[in-house]
Amino acid sequence: MFRGVRKWCVVLILLCICKDAFSFEQTPSTEYIPVYYSADDVEILFSQSGELEKAKLQGNVKIAFEDIVMKCDIAQFMKETGDITAEGNLSIETSQGIIKADSIIYNLNNKTGVMPNATFLSPPFYGKAEKIEQKGDVFYFINGYITNCDLEKPHWKISAEQLKYAKGEYFRAEKMRIVFGEKYSVFYFPRYTADMKTKEPVVTARPGSSSKVGENIELLFTQRAGEKTDTVTKERILVGEKGLGAGASITSKTQGYRYEGFLYKDWDEGDIEPALLLEFLKHYTSTYGEGNILLDWRYMDNNDLFYTFFHSDYIAKSKKYNYLSFTQNFKQGIFNINFRDSAEDDFLNIEKLPEIRFYTPP
Repeated sequence: MFRGVRKWCVVLILLCICKDAFSFEQTPSTEYIPVYYSADDVEILFSQSGELEKAKLQGNVKIAFEDIVMKCDIAQFMKETGDITAEGNLSIETSQGIIKADSIIYNLNNKTGVMPNATFLSPPFYGKAEKIEQKGDVFYFINGYITNCDLEKPHWKISAEQLKYAKGEYFRAEKMRIVFGEKYSVFYFPRYTADMKTKEPVVTARPGSSSKVGENIELLFTQRAGEKTDTVTKERILVGEKGLGAGASITSKTQGYRYEGFLYKDWDEGDIEPALLLEFLKHYTSTYGEGNILLDWRYMDNNDLFYTFFHSDYIAKSKKYNYLSFTQNFKQGIFNINFRDSAEDDFLNIEKLPEIRFYTPP
């Protein structure tokens, strides 16, 4: 056993790290990852063959590997198992942000770890959890919250029994509550998934004013439909001086569709005013050949509703017809049928009967 006491003693150790992406079991590897550490007091234990077995560090401890830097008061590293334990003023700096916790037990070989009583800072997100667990590139925040307010007592937060964060992909909350202040729960969701690729905020509050609604505020909730899809759902709630509105949408860029509906009701009088937008583009291959389906359809109770609640769509589509097209490419030719309709006219108005065409190759 060799024991040395010196200020900022730096030791370079080459570790054999398993990088198997499909298993957390330790297996032999020929790849080495350098690990650096320093401390006021360093105690190193060697095996009978002269191999390093254990390093004990105390006082101003720093441990660095890959893109992670740990700082703490006391730490221990086991070379054979790849285990690192650290405690006391623990701070973990990564490319994603900073985590502070009471202690950590971390395994370098399979990238798993546990951090009790942890806080994390990854601007624009901040949060706290009773425990953070890491499994590869996935983090689990147990009984915690996340917010974009950086105050010690945030104005609002998303609180959940479990928050699952997949690095750069999504975070999913189980039994989620949106809390304002210390304890006022406003919304509850059994499960909620937010897309981290689009970086759209989970909750957006948009104040506004219009002649139809008056002064108003609109809440927009955005989430991803699942872990393995890019489908995004949105819910809208609008409260104004003159009325109340609510709607929902579902969109997928890879699948080529967007469906959105909205309902509005004046406080004083009038019926519920509905709005519906449908967009769909699909290219397919069948035993009969290739084909396409194109749908761009809308229904609006009135133009004022269209202009107020779907303004960007109003600019792009208010002068265009509704459109549905089906095309099938056969070996003998191409079959195409088109439906064209005005959003304000009855469906299949006599002036807009379906147009049917059949093309044959020359």
